[in-house]
Amino acid sequence: MNETKARKIRNKRVFHGIVNYGSQASLLAQGLRNMSINAKTYTIGDQYQRNTDFEFKKRHSLPSKFFYHALVYPMVKLYAFFYFQTFHFYFGRTLTKKKWDLPFYRFFGKKVVMHYLGDDIRNYKLLITRYKLPNDHLYVKNEKKHDQIVSRRIHREMKYVDLFLASLPTHIDFAKEYGLSVNNIIPLSLNLENLIFKEQPRIVNEIRIIHGTTNRKWKGTSLIEEEIASLIEKGYAINFKVIENITHDRLIQEIENCHIYIDQISFGWYGAAALESMAIGRPTIAFVDECYFKYIDYEKKIPVINATKLNFKEVLEGLMNKPEQLNHISLKSRKFVEEHHDIQVTSKLLLDLYQDKLWS
Repeated sequence: MNETKARKIRNKRVFHGIVNYGSQASLLAQGLRNMSINAKTYTIGDQYQRNTDFEFKKRHSLPSKFFYHALVYPMVKLYAFFYFQTFHFYFGRTLTKKKWDLPFYRFFGKKVVMHYLGDDIRNYKLLITRYKLPNDHLYVKNEKKHDQIVSRRIHREMKYVDLFLASLPTHIDFAKEYGLSVNNIIPLSLNLENLIFKEQPRIVNEIRIIHGTTNRKWKGTSLIEEEIASLIEKGYAINFKVIENITHDRLIQEIENCHIYIDQISFGWYGAAALESMAIGRPTIAFVDECYFKYIDYEKKIPVINATKLNFKEVLEGLMNKPEQLNHISLKSRKFVEEHHDIQVTSKLLLDLYQDKLWS
């Protein structure tokens, strides 16, 4: 890259927001800053206290609501609109609730990226069919309403968005159901400087297992609890805890103190918490649906201990019977995250896409 082109890239101003689910906005912005790109994160209030450059905190008192929500926040958004040149949005959200701002980015010569993270692109009908969800499942009850809302939003985004990104290979199939072609995956990102590898705790009297959940139905929490209770009844020495409604820092502390981490056993891929667990060096259980392997080139390296609702008990019992394998899985897990999910890797992928698709 010649110096003139490098200088032009360094002069780019990139907005990331306005949600920070899984810390993806703040992590990718940080990764870009590490490469001398002026990238900043502006995000709405976050109960998990994730890092961000500016937070639109929800105010409660009447004076604060008026001062911040009616005066300060609109001015900050207006400043951001005119200051930044590229807008990297997440989860189907933009600077305004109704997304009436979408046509104006192109009018003012801005570039827009939409980065899908989960329910913003999820197609309930596809999941119901693929995983044979029961009639009482929330997705079955809400399928038509959810899919119609997402479809309308995506078709509007298709008119104004310059680049579509997915964070999981599952999203590619979801997008197809809405008539959208998403060809670029930016794997979920982690800052490994903040996630130190910890050797497996020595097993003394019991194996400590934790399951982190933000949605019990989605993660399959009830079945996980039942199956582990059954193993304990069989005589296995398990100290099991479900972790929910805690800060991100507290979650990391809990992961560091466990022997095995359980993500989800329901819907086909590992999430951000599973990645953090692997980065710390904890063997991690999740359901990884092999039908999505065609969208990635590192499927054979994935160290996740694959388990479904049908075989979760059998898989966990196998680990309990051979705990010596946990150390090997621990090392493989850290190496995998370093190679495929570190922000140094993912932000380079993102910058290459910016240059190729938006800035060339």
